[in-house]
Amino acid sequence: MREKRKFTIERVFMNQRDLLELEQAARTIVAVVERNRISDETAAERRENFILLPGGGNYQPQKEKDESSFEDTSEPTTTKNERENTIPRLISFNNKELRFMPNKELKDYFRNRNLADHIRQKENGTYEIRYMINGINYYGASKDLKEAMQRFIQDIIEKTKCTQEETPPALIEQPPALVRDYAHHYLDTFKKPNICEKAFKNYKRTTNNHIAPHFNGIYVKDVTASDCQALLNKILAEGKGRISEDVKNLMTWIFETAVADKILLSNPMNSVQIPKHRRKNGKQILVDIMYAYLSNPPKDRYDYIIRFIAYTGIRPCEIASAKFENGFVTIKNAKQKPNEEPTYRTIPIHSDLAIYIDEIKKYLNINLTGLGRAFKKKFPPEYRLYDLRHTFTSRIQECKATKSWVDYVTNHTGERNTTDRVYTHWSDDFQREEMEKLNFSPKSVPKTPHKQ
Repeated sequence: MREKRKFTIERVFMNQRDLLELEQAARTIVAVVERNRISDETAAERRENFILLPGGGNYQPQKEKDESSFEDTSEPTTTKNERENTIPRLISFNNKELRFMPNKELKDYFRNRNLADHIRQKENGTYEIRYMINGINYYGASKDLKEAMQRFIQDIIEKTKCTQEETPPALIEQPPALVRDYAHHYLDTFKKPNICEKAFKNYKRTTNNHIAPHFNGIYVKDVTASDCQALLNKILAEGKGRISEDVKNLMTWIFETAVADKILLSNPMNSVQIPKHRRKNGKQILVDIMYAYLSNPPKDRYDYIIRFIAYTGIRPCEIASAKFENGFVTIKNAKQKPNEEPTYRTIPIHSDLAIYIDEIKKYLNINLTGLGRAFKKKFPPEYRLYDLRHTFTSRIQECKATKSWVDYVTNHTGERNTTDRVYTHWSDDFQREEMEKLNFSPKSVPKTPHKQ
């Protein structure tokens, strides 16, 4: 650690020549400083008023400055422009007055700073003190210099207080601040723990495909109702009514959460409107079409899985969970929240399906997107993959299967009462009998009596 050196001041007595040389050097220094600073006093006047020592004599030790008052450290001089100038050449705040400064920055700024250049005396004898710091003008005036200094300090205190009151506190952004980031934050925090994986992926896809691109680079606090309406109008213009409804619901939830997080004052979606979309339900594939398809042996992996869905009624997203044992397939129910205990249902294997089980096991991890495309090629365009589930549910009930058992097999809980949901347990033999009732032959469809 560097050792601090101690300096001592000794009295030095100089002759007149030495003083003149020092004075000339000092004038040169003052000239350089004056060229690089702004002052109401011209450089010529400053040089004219400059003296090295009061009286021009040898150095005389001065009294120690009293903290309680300002002391003139040089004798006043009279110039042509200032006949009765009584302003001290060196004047600064003492420690007692610095304590009144409103903050540490101002205390440090004015500590040992000479204010003489900022003090003017008017013809009526009033002292004026003017100072600009960070664009703020501070002012104090009085016929008594000490009182003018006190008013100057009071002006600093009042203006500093007003500035602090007018400046709003910095906005604390909730994580994250961009619409794109906040939307993913909402999904991960509020949705993911409470919905099934498939629904979560759908929300993610909606966000990435529509919300994030539209609000790219826009902060949540800057979102307006017009921005939201413009996005929905664009989607509607593309003929995507169902997607516009999904986007509207998702944005409503996201911005409602932003209001709760105090990022927004109100939800911009409150003013947004779109026409109600009528969702199309699935449909049963005609028996003739199903019979013609199932009459041909499977040709590829897609045929095996399509046949598997047609004879069990499972959801496409449940295919990968299938476990085969003793003539039954156990399926993990898909529509469950992440924090719920997983539930399963056991479905008997139809005799027409049993001969293909070994091949079906090979393709349980099939890509569902590819499966959907393959289905489109194998069936008329008005049908979709999920219609196989509608077909199974409708067809097996047409074949006189027990409805409450069909609800169990398809995992439909909406209309199931406590008796069916809690107290009913189907035996294996009963289930096999019910499943064997399923027949896709057109001849097995019961005829409905003609009504006259």
